[in-house]
Amino acid sequence: MIKGYKVEGHLHVKGNSWCGKTSAQDIIRLYKDCHYDGIIVTNHFNRHIYENYFTGEDRASKLNEFFKSYYELKNNTVGIKVYFAVEFALKDDHYNFIFKKDCAEMLVYGITPEEFEEYGTEVIDMDYKELKALSDRMGWIVVQAHPYRESTKLIDVDCIDGLEVFNGNPRHVNRNRRALMRAQKYGLIKTVGSDFHQPHDISSALIFEQLPVDEKDLVKVLKSGKYDTLKGKRALRRFDRKRG
Repeated sequence: MIKGYKVEGHLHVKGNSWCGKTSAQDIIRLYKDCHYDGIIVTNHFNRHIYENYFTGEDRASKLNEFFKSYYELKNNTVGIKVYFAVEFALKDDHYNFIFKKDCAEMLVYGITPEEFEEYGTEVIDMDYKELKALSDRMGWIVVQAHPYRESTKLIDVDCIDGLEVFNGNPRHVNRNRRALMRAQKYGLIKTVGSDFHQPHDISSALIFEQLPVDEKDLVKVLKSGKYDTLKGKRALRRFDRKRG
């Protein structure tokens, strides 16, 4: 697909977790300069972040902190479409490199800010089967992020809809080829993402014939398989040259 709309599939913002290093304002500038049409904001949410990162005294104030950077991105004035999604870790499955336990993170696409406000704090206490059941009921999809990264456990394919088959984060060993092979073996949805945290992380894109209208439309397109992917900075440059 030479022509199409270029959308980031995995992105984190400063102010939502310790690992996010780039402000909403700088993210919009960077992605505009790289000719992106849209970004999917996938900030981390897990019990550890909820209890120890956000400083609010109650649930409402903590969720307001969580949403702040998303709405800063959403309200940009340069025409970049912004979609909401979440990278959940369930129960105690968030990464903690001090204790060296294998963990997992789930990219949930199709969830809206309103649905997150209702269910977000419940999701982090669910098991994987419970998340999949809720996701099916709500019209979301569950994609395991970077499934072959170091210190990561594979989640049963019955509990997910897809795999992130390319993760561009340069500070981890992601073994993307193995993720692609597993997705192909089980007929899973294939997503890609830069796993953006820092200014030089932009490295992949989802390519759509038409820009999805909203989070629900995004899920429809991902389920249909009618999209392409760009994996790596060279692929991004080739696409931009062809697109003009």
